[in-house]
Amino acid sequence: MAKAVIYYKMNFYEGTEQAVSRVSKWIKELQTLYTVKGVFIDLSDSSTELMELLNSRLSDIDIMFINKDINDEFDSILISELSRREHFEVRLLEWT
Repeated sequence: MAKAVIYYKMNFYEGTEQAVSRVSKWIKELQTLYTVKGVFIDLSDSSTELMELLNSRLSDIDIMFINKDINDEFDSILISELSRREHFEVRLLEWT
């Protein structure tokens, strides 16, 4: 089973409980196909958890699921380069 991590960037208007509820539903769906190794949730104006994720052992994952495009150019380039170097896929999924 492929190993995955989830990175969720909250919207400005979104509450923590709403974000956790959405991520929990996503985990339940993904667990049928993937082993979820971690979940990282950032506030709309923060990238602290993203940096924590990118500083973890990326060689241990096969795929990173994100809930929206990364708008910060530095973060986007960093994710792209690390995914290429560490051989993991980045996949954008829509929330229901």
